[in-house]
Amino acid sequence: MESLRLYFQDPLLSDDDYLAWAGWTKSQFDKIFEVLVLFLRSSCNRDTRNALGVFWIKAKTNLSFNQIGTLFSYRGDSETRRKRVADTFDTVRIILVRDFVPFNLGVGHRSVLSQNDYRII
Repeated sequence: MESLRLYFQDPLLSDDDYLAWAGWTKSQFDKIFEVLVLFLRSSCNRDTRNALGVFWIKAKTNLSFNQIGTLFSYRGDSETRRKRVADTFDTVRIILVRDFVPFNLGVGHRSVLSQNDYRII
């Protein structure tokens, strides 16, 4: 019997599950995923949605890479799981910094500013 694991493709995961594990609602997670899926690749160790889940779980909970590997049922000994999860985390981190943050956070991503964007007090 295959052990149960966290799987971000599971349609039964609720908003509460997403909030508890990743710190985002399912809708918020989906919006970020829609942007990043263009840059993420699936591998034999994980699919793209789980890769994003690994990143947010590490950022939110600070579980060890080995613990997250166990949670996602990564194969191999503890050192192998640790390395695979660390690689997944680093890949998503690089993609977020390179392909998401510059276009979605801060003032620089706005092309047209409304009057309400800046108020002089």
